[in-house]
Amino acid sequence: IENVKYYVPITYRIDNQITLYQKVNFVLKEIDKSFVLNNVETHDNILKIELEDNILNDNEKLSLDLETKLILSLMTLSDFRDIHIYINGEDARNYNNSNIIINYSHIE
Repeated sequence: IENVKYYVPITYRIDNQITLYQKVNFVLKEIDKSFVLNNVETHDNILKIELEDNILNDNEKLSLDLETKLILSLMTLSDFRDIHIYINGEDARNYNNSNIIINYSHIE
């Protein structure tokens, strides 16, 4: 609407008994079945994921739209204060280009 992108949440139930790796992998596969998750770590409420480079666009960058989808989706798995996305050992986030603001609305 008027050159503004809105992300509409989709709700899934994820079993609390599965590992964090399995939860992250589930979220990734819901975004794109071809994404490959290599590693998941947490430290100080920061989720760090390592992905294969097939997630990159033609410019060898993580698209801003995909980055936003990943962050918004993965933040819901726990009370993570940030998501770090690594590809081939390098930070793939667009920190200088984006701010993500999460706003919840109740609609009746």
